[in-house]
Amino acid sequence: MSNRIAALAVLVVVVLTGCGSRSKAMPVSYMEGDFESVKAATWEMGEIKKCEMAGRTSSPPDARGDLLLCDVDTWVAWSQGKFNPAMKSAVYDDAKMFSVRIRGAGHDEPWVSGNGHDTFWQCKKTADGIDCQ
Repeated sequence: MSNRIAALAVLVVVVLTGCGSRSKAMPVSYMEGDFESVKAATWEMGEIKKCEMAGRTSSPPDARGDLLLCDVDTWVAWSQGKFNPAMKSAVYDDAKMFSVRIRGAGHDEPWVSGNGHDTFWQCKKTADGIDCQ
């Protein structure tokens, strides 16, 4: 009986640890501008931005790894990276490292075409980094 209790206790710890949200240092890109002059933008403390993971978009990250893409101008620049590698490099180059905490699975939004969806989080800049729900 004590082996079962010990095994159950270990299982509970593993499940609770695995299900919690964790912070992870990662690049975050928040840009503004148009196709020809997109540049890093200022994200003020307490502001909330709509963000998505580059690895979940139709234009996957390259060897430089995944990053958090925040707001419309950033998404447009990232999507143009499929056709213009310099644009994708600009998104990577202007990204800043933050401690990012992602809570939950995000919010799915269908594409206008109806052929898929994107997953977004509402992310707030805090003193500890970026907190996404």
